[in-house]
Amino acid sequence: MSTSYSPVDLHSIAVLINYERTSGPMGDYRFRHTKLCDIADSSNTFPSLPWDTIDWFEAGTDDRPKRGFLLRADTSIIKDAPDMPDDMRSSQCSRSVEDLTKEEASTIFWEVRGHNGCYDAISILQNLFLMFPSGQTMRVRAPDGTDFITEVSSRWILEYKLHKPKQATMALVVGDPKQSQSLWTGEGDEMKHSVWEFSNLAKAKQLLC
Repeated sequence: MSTSYSPVDLHSIAVLINYERTSGPMGDYRFRHTKLCDIADSSNTFPSLPWDTIDWFEAGTDDRPKRGFLLRADTSIIKDAPDMPDDMRSSQCSRSVEDLTKEEASTIFWEVRGHNGCYDAISILQNLFLMFPSGQTMRVRAPDGTDFITEVSSRWILEYKLHKPKQATMALVVGDPKQSQSLWTGEGDEMKHSVWEFSNLAKAKQLLC
């Protein structure tokens, strides 16, 4: 006799994974406990740095917007404290950071953590799926607002290229030798991206009939 399992919800899993990937104690170590100090673009580099960063904003060959975010690691924060968009401003930030709205600060929080974020999410989901029992089902919400139930095993990893990204983004982390780095996203004419694809088994059976 086969065992029946209640379907898990993909959207709920994705929300939890995104939180853990960006905010939780086991999240992206590159941005762990970093605070936003300054914002720069092609015409306005980071004035608080002792060196010139203008060359870093010459990414790509077209006129796409280029934005840079200077983050400083705060080693005084409690180790397991979460990193949240509402608390990402440094106590010693520039006026441009002070003037950010709540929505703008949240966008930057996700923007800097988007570097290779798709591959991190794919890896976490893959490890989670391997823990599910055989026959586990899942509810998937489709872009048109509908949803369908499928088996967790009916999945594929798709990788494709995004042509001419609309923006080049640089995240510069300073303040801690272990985290100091500069990370570019969207600087080239092409950018690799990856997603999960899930099969609607009921719809596939209808097409076969």
